[in-house]
Amino acid sequence: MNNSKNKIEGNKNLAKGIIPGRSDFEFFFNGKTYFIEIKTEKGIQEEDQIIFQKNIEKHGFQYFIIRNIEEFIYLHNLITKKNDILI
Repeated sequence: MNNSKNKIEGNKNLAKGIIPGRSDFEFFFNGKTYFIEIKTEKGIQEEDQIIFQKNIEKHGFQYFIIRNIEEFIYLHNLITKKNDILI
């Protein structure tokens, strides 16, 4: 939803409040919000994504870049079963 295919779709997304560079997912658990970006093994963040990440972290939120299903499962288990490990 945050990757616009063209300028018209991009304008529609902005009207919906979707800002450029936002993470692919937001995960809400036990009163906390985690921002998750999905990338391929060699994928790199675009400039808008780097700016979004810095803003999110500046406000005390956690932002994760996930590159494969194993990393996603590991992160999910940390958040849901061992929430005290994440600071």
